[in-house]
Amino acid sequence: MAFSSMIWRAPKVLPSLLPAGDGKYLGATITLPAAQGLILVAFLALFVQASGGFFWRVVCFVLHQIRSSSRAKDGLHHQQQALLRNAASSSNAAWEATKTVWLWRKHARRTFSRSMPLILICLVHLAIFGIAGLFSSRVVTTSNQALVRSDVCGWPKSVPNPINTPEDSFNESQLATLNSQAVLG
Repeated sequence: MAFSSMIWRAPKVLPSLLPAGDGKYLGATITLPAAQGLILVAFLALFVQASGGFFWRVVCFVLHQIRSSSRAKDGLHHQQQALLRNAASSSNAAWEATKTVWLWRKHARRTFSRSMPLILICLVHLAIFGIAGLFSSRVVTTSNQALVRSDVCGWPKSVPNPINTPEDSFNESQLATLNSQAVLG
């Protein structure tokens, strides 16, 4: 039976400042069976999506506060403020802002130029987190190999490493247990 695995590799950030494969996080590798690797990829995509949603709420709050004023404004401004307070997502906000431009075109001045910055911010946010969600799967590589022995991978430091222990000190049952733990995680 072949052991298929998915290997998670920490992204190489700032390669000119830190040597590749060194350090606590750079070049870290987790070897997982294929099923758990797929779960990791799905979790990363969901995490990026949730992070994008939370960040969108922060963006909406900041934009709403920057645009707030005690001076009298027209209906288009107030509708945009309501949109910022109630938009569930950046795609929803971009669509609603586009509809607002069309609906207010005969009732307010310069509706397109006043709404375009808001629409662009929505679309940029949507693009950034969409691309991040797509590239979240790039931290995983698949292989039929598993990392068996390395100085930075393997048995936890708090437990005596069976690799460094003489082979004759384990009985057959202990070796079988250690083998199954190594394969199954």
